[in-house]
Amino acid sequence: FKPAATDQASIRPLGDLVAKPVDLLVPIVTGTVTHGTVVVGAPGGKPLIVEGGYGAGLVVELLFDPLAEPLSSTSDGMSGLAWTLALDRALLTQSGGSRGKQFIGAPVNGPGVPPTQGTFATPEDLYSILGSTPAGSVPPVGLIGGLLVLYVLLAGPVNYAALKGMRRRELMWVTVPAVAVAFTATAYLAGLGQRGVNFLDSEVQVVRVTPDAAMEVQAYHGIFTPRRGDFTVTLPANTMASTAFSTNSGSAGSGETAIVDSGSRPRVVMQNSAYDSMRTLQTLTVARAPTQPVAGVEAHLRLVNGRIVGTLRNTGDRPLQQVMLVSGTGQESTLTPDLGPHATAAVDASLDAANQRPYDPGTGTTGADFRRASLLRIAIAEAADSRQGVFNVVALTDSSGTLEVDGTRPSRSS
Repeated sequence: FKPAATDQASIRPLGDLVAKPVDLLVPIVTGTVTHGTVVVGAPGGKPLIVEGGYGAGLVVELLFDPLAEPLSSTSDGMSGLAWTLALDRALLTQSGGSRGKQFIGAPVNGPGVPPTQGTFATPEDLYSILGSTPAGSVPPVGLIGGLLVLYVLLAGPVNYAALKGMRRRELMWVTVPAVAVAFTATAYLAGLGQRGVNFLDSEVQVVRVTPDAAMEVQAYHGIFTPRRGDFTVTLPANTMASTAFSTNSGSAGSGETAIVDSGSRPRVVMQNSAYDSMRTLQTLTVARAPTQPVAGVEAHLRLVNGRIVGTLRNTGDRPLQQVMLVSGTGQESTLTPDLGPHATAAVDASLDAANQRPYDPGTGTTGADFRRASLLRIAIAEAADSRQGVFNVVALTDSSGTLEVDGTRPSRSS
C-alpha cells in the first residue's frame, strides 16, 4: 500500500464482521494498493485493512490506528477487534500454507462469526481464567457477615454493658468511634494480608510449535494493582504488546488509559489505575531456543479399530500434562496424563466423539485447577474446527518468561 493522504471513513464494515453495527468515523490513510488485497473496505471503496505477501510471510496493514481516538475511548470492543483481527490474519498459519480462520476476541458472538472458526480467547473465557486468583476473589460472605455482627455487638451491647459496670456510660461517645476505627484498621490489614503489597501477574500463555521448533507465544496478562496511580510494565525484547484486550479492559468512564512504547524493549505505561483493579495486557513473541525453552512433540500414531496406538515423545524441556489428540471434527483421545521432558510413552487409547463422554481433564473446579481445566477445554474447542482428516496434539505445560512492573518482578500465577 502506497500512502498519499489522510481522510475519514466509517468503521462499520469491521463491526459487520461480528454483527455489531458501529457507524463511527475514524481517521484513515488513503492511497494506492500496489500489490496487496483489500481485506476490509469502508463504504465508498476506501480500504481499511490491506494484506499482501512478502517473501514467505504476510504483511497486514491497518489504515487506521485502533489504539487512538475515537476508537480507544469506545466501550464496544472495536479497538480490540481491529487489533486481534490483524494478529489472526498475520500470525495464525495452518499447515500447507493456508491461512488460519480462527478469530480471537470477538466482542460479541453474533451471526457474523463463521461457525467453523475457533473459540479460543473470548473476553469472557479469559477474564474467568485470569480472575481466578486470590487477588481476584472477593471476601467470603460469611466472613463479612460475621465481622459486621461482631462489630455491632462490640459497639453496642458489649460496650454498653462494660461501661455500665464501670459506671462510665458517658464514655460511649469515645468508645463507639474507637471501635469503628479499630475495625476499619483490622479490615484494611486483613485485606493487605490477603492481597499483598506487590503487583500480581495472572497470566495465560498459548504456545504454538512448528516442526522446526519455532514457537509463537501469545500471552494474556491480568495485572492486579496494590495501589492507585500509574505503573510501567517492561517486556522482553522482540515482543508485541497491546492493551486492546476486550470490552472489560477500561472504558471511557473508568479513566484508565495506557501508553505503549514499542521500542527495542517495549514498555507499557498503565495510567489512572484503581486500587486492587485488574489491568489487562496482550503480548506476542515469535522465537526459538535458546530464547524460549525447547517445546515439541514427536508423534508416531495410527488408528486401529477405533483406537489410537503408537508412541509419543516429548522433545522439549518442559513436562506435558493431559496430552490429547483432537480431530477437526471434535473426536478426542487422551494419549497420556503425563509426559516428562525428553520422555517417550506408548499410546493405546480410544478415539471418541465429543458427545460420547463428558469432558474430564482430571482436575478440579476451583483455583489453579479451574484455570488449567478451562484453558485445556478452550484449546480443545479451538482444535475442533470442522476440518476433516486434520488432527492436533494439545497439552498443558509450564509457562516461561515474565515481565517487570516498575522495575521489579511481580508475583506470578501463570
